[in-house]
Amino acid sequence: MNEHPVRFHSIAFQSDPSMTKGLRSTYERKLAKLFFSFRHLSTKMMLERSFETMEPSISRISFPNLTDAIMLLMNERITVPAGPIISQMVNEALKAGKYRAGVFLRSVGVHATLGDITVDQRVYEVINERNIAALKGITDEMGKRIKAQLSEGIVKGEGMKKLAGRLSEATAVPLNRARVMARTETMFAFNTAKDEEFKRYGVAKVEWVAARDERMCPTCGSYHGKVFPIDKCPPCPNHPNCRCTTIPYIEED
Repeated sequence: MNEHPVRFHSIAFQSDPSMTKGLRSTYERKLAKLFFSFRHLSTKMMLERSFETMEPSISRISFPNLTDAIMLLMNERITVPAGPIISQMVNEALKAGKYRAGVFLRSVGVHATLGDITVDQRVYEVINERNIAALKGITDEMGKRIKAQLSEGIVKGEGMKKLAGRLSEATAVPLNRARVMARTETMFAFNTAKDEEFKRYGVAKVEWVAARDERMCPTCGSYHGKVFPIDKCPPCPNHPNCRCTTIPYIEED
């Protein structure tokens, strides 16, 4: 980590004020990889694996057997391996939030610690569970989509190739939701740790800093530069994919 104060007017700071792009991208990539793996293996299984109740005719496809196998694969390829990925992201984002808070505080004359960054176990557990619940919501919804698509296809008498295509289609929206979750939850963990550190050093007011580029939303743009009491500041992140953060505002005597 860079131990020099952030130059608030630098191009890098303006487009990524939290400086968490690397964390967000890594988390997003790792979660997306799990969904891609599940999609590939589940469609391959449908095309290659022989279910006893599927042969010799399409009319004998067993919907319960097929969906049970797919749900089991979803658990093996997404839910279980996601646990360590979530844990690592939460830990790293919380550390980044505490560290960046120290950098921000030093930039306004507060002698904050930048060395030993210890994650608050209570905060870690809450945010870790928040991420697990968010992912479960996505996989549960994906499971419903898959079952709806497959049941419709089986009723219509479609073969395994078409059913596999339906399954692939049913994973598209959940995959995008997982990507949004990764980006948003990284920012939530980062800002939570940062705000906790601000409060620990007695910061009473914060200034909103938006990511100023073509993706900045009107609401965040209207907040940019505004000062809020730290306990009355709008939620940050303010919406899915929000990249905003806050910095300490110290009034001069």
